[in-house]
Amino acid sequence: MQWLALIYTCFAIIHMPDRSCTSAETIHKTGFDGLVQQPDGITAFKLDKIALANISKTPFRHIFIPQFIPPEELAKITADFPKSLDSEAFAASKKNVEEREVLATGDVKGAYAKLITDAHAPALKAALFKKFGAKIPKKSYSRVTLRGTCIFRPCGGPGSVHHDSKNKIISVLIYLNQEPLDANSAAGNLLLLRSKNKLNDKKRIEVPSWNGNLVAFFNTPTAWHGLETYSGSRRAIQINYETPDPLHPYIPP
Repeated sequence: MQWLALIYTCFAIIHMPDRSCTSAETIHKTGFDGLVQQPDGITAFKLDKIALANISKTPFRHIFIPQFIPPEELAKITADFPKSLDSEAFAASKKNVEEREVLATGDVKGAYAKLITDAHAPALKAALFKKFGAKIPKKSYSRVTLRGTCIFRPCGGPGSVHHDSKNKIISVLIYLNQEPLDANSAAGNLLLLRSKNKLNDKKRIEVPSWNGNLVAFFNTPTAWHGLETYSGSRRAIQINYETPDPLHPYIPP
C-alpha cells in the first residue's frame, strides 16, 4: 500500500526546502515572524522545522520532517561520509554502529563530523522533548549510532519489526542517502506499523528514508517499526534520548 508513502513524498516535494507547515511554537530564540531561529553553531540541519512539524497519531505519535538536512549540506556530508561505514568490517556484523567505533577509525571528518557534533546539541534535544510534550529527565543522555550499508548483510524482513527498548525515551532517525533507496518498492524505507505481526499492514506508514529526511517518535510498547528486506546503501544517523531507568514514566499526552 503505497498511498501513505506518496503523501509523505508529496509533502517533502511541496514544502522543500524551507519549512513544513503547521502552527509555530517557541522552543529557542524567536524571530519577528514567530519562527524559531537557528541556534548559533548548528549547521547540519534546520532546527526550526521541528517546531513547525505536525505530530501524526497514526499508527503512533511521530513527526516526519522532509529535508531536515538541506540538500547543499547533505551533499557535503555525502562527500565526507566515512568509508568504514560502507565496509564489510562493520556492515557484515551489525546494523547500527556505535559512534565511538567509527570515530576510532580516524575516518570521521568535515561535514560528517559536524553532523555528529550537531546531533548532540542540547537545542535539538530540547526541541524534540518540547514537541512531544515531555520533560527532559535529569539523568537522560544522548546516544548516537551510525548506519552505512545493507550490502553485506540484508536489512529488514518480518523479523525486523520491533519497538525500542524501555530505556529509550525518544528515537530519531535522519536519513543520508541522496537518492531513493528503491524507486520501485518500499524496500529500505522505514515502516511504522500497528502490530509486530503485520509488516504488510495496508495502513502502515512508509517513511521515505533518504534526502535528509527526519522521523522521530516517542517510545511506547506499541511503537512498532521495521522494514522490508533490503540490500544496498542505507545511510543514516540515529539519535536516542535514553535514561538509566528502564521504566521511565514519560508518557506522551
